[in-house]
Amino acid sequence: MDKSRSRRPSDWREARRFRAWELHQKGWKQYLIAEALGVTQGAISQWLKRAREGGVEALRTRKAPGPTPRLM
Repeated sequence: MDKSRSRRPSDWREARRFRAWELHQKGWKQYLIAEALGVTQGAISQWLKRAREGGVEALRTRKAPGPTPRLM
């Protein structure tokens, strides 16, 4: 496993983003990654851009912005 991924993915969506990055690093084309992971090419493009600009850690799940909901 890559040292930059010291923590395990927190959910299946995060794991899918990391898998997309791994396949990209192995030389896969974006359309093939999208097909293999069952997502759109646009999603792959966004994930790869995030990883290039913010590092692999940018693919982690982020807390939703805004205040905490008051209604439960």
